[in-house]
Amino acid sequence: MLARTYVLGARGHACRGTLVRAAVRSDAGVGARHTNRVLRAHASTATASGDKYEQYEAVIGIEVHAQLKSQTKLFSPARAIFAEAANSQVHLHDAAIPGTLPLLNAECVKLAVRAGLAFGSTINLRSCFDRKHYFYADLPQGYQITQQYHPLVSDGKLALENGKDVRILRMHLEQDSGKSMHGAVPGLSLIDLNRCGTALVEIVSHPDMRSSEEAALYVRTLQNILFHTGVCDANMEEGSMRCDVNVSVRKRGEQEFGTRCEVKNVNGVRFVRKAIEFELRRHVDLLEAGIRVDQETRSFDASRSITVPLRTKEMEVDYRYMPDPDLPPLVITEDFVRAIRDDLPELPTEKADRYVRELKLKRETALAIVSERYASDYFEKVLELGPDPVLAANWISNELLGHVHADIVGSLRECAVSEEQLASVLHMLQTKEISGKIAKQILAEMYERGDRRGLAQEIASAKGWALVTDSAQIRALCQQVMEEHQEQVCALLAPFTLACRSDA
Repeated sequence: MLARTYVLGARGHACRGTLVRAAVRSDAGVGARHTNRVLRAHASTATASGDKYEQYEAVIGIEVHAQLKSQTKLFSPARAIFAEAANSQVHLHDAAIPGTLPLLNAECVKLAVRAGLAFGSTINLRSCFDRKHYFYADLPQGYQITQQYHPLVSDGKLALENGKDVRILRMHLEQDSGKSMHGAVPGLSLIDLNRCGTALVEIVSHPDMRSSEEAALYVRTLQNILFHTGVCDANMEEGSMRCDVNVSVRKRGEQEFGTRCEVKNVNGVRFVRKAIEFELRRHVDLLEAGIRVDQETRSFDASRSITVPLRTKEMEVDYRYMPDPDLPPLVITEDFVRAIRDDLPELPTEKADRYVRELKLKRETALAIVSERYASDYFEKVLELGPDPVLAANWISNELLGHVHADIVGSLRECAVSEEQLASVLHMLQTKEISGKIAKQILAEMYERGDRRGLAQEIASAKGWALVTDSAQIRALCQQVMEEHQEQVCALLAPFTLACRSDA
């Protein structure tokens, strides 16, 4: 057998030995999905005392699957672009055509190493690929290529704003499966292989989190770091970042973990919190009723904010991991890692510290800016146009993001108000041409129009909202009003003068 090795140097070029044998794959057909076992969910007692929940402590670990921001897939040259026409981005290798072989994408290795460095992890200079066997219709190979035994990244930690450090166990490269669509055509399930083979980095935490709030903060912080480092666009709504949440409970003071359940593919920070809260109550209700918690895999039903069973431990798949014979060990050099470390962008917490130090922002305002995707870029572009940094930060974090969140836009990338428009509002506010109330009305008008055109001066002038500051103009207006309302003026002055008597 020919020993082959991927070696990535500082330039990131991948070299592989010549193949001396053809990779022949028998067509075993597509295995059916495991049948979901119908289990009755344990109902929480409506009259149960809330005190019983305080006797238990949550133990939570999270596995995050983040799609790497590469142009092509992990082992094939097919493009990896979201929302393209079904099956329009499928290479022969993605479709598991016999004789095709994987070729590692060096850019994906760079992005995974960058993620590891952002979390202070150990980068393993030698890692290996394994096959994880399972049989779904949207996985033509019948196995997923992953790094089960020798991952690219080990250890690390994520510092949360509440002062807690969540330890990272490992990060490894793996390929995604395709997508099955049910119900689009009556009686048929459709398969889209565009996503099949897309590069993922799986980030596995230790079970260090003790509440749903802490878990949500962990996911939000991790999402923010992946986005700001350019590793992943971290859009959970589009599925480029998904979470598998492992939950168990134990009596406070106990050291031994309880029986855990895994909630698969949760695709939102809010849903992570809701799934955990439901599971914690379900576990406690079962234990308090004297019923054993079964180890099982569950799914989160967002429409009802509950989890439902998928399979129990007895039904768990034997993945039959084995080294991938078509992929040699991945060996990277110290120079390769050093080059990525030197190019690592400013992390969100570092950026927040800089805003506090240099721009005199309050820490909570700075954190609000860096915690929102695209907000720091938007903020810095606004600052280039001259407004006061503190004023700009407050308006972005309070007013503008309020519109964005209410409209469920999701981020400032799609915001209907341009940086130039917001800067024009702030300029008029600073020069006292408009009041704070009028400024909010102008911003709302800009957002309602959504055309990203029309500066504050134009809108204020058209609506007659601009403040009049010229004293001569104000005096003339006052005189005009008094002349047009003589009776009202006399009524006001009557107690103080006889000049307005009717017989005068």
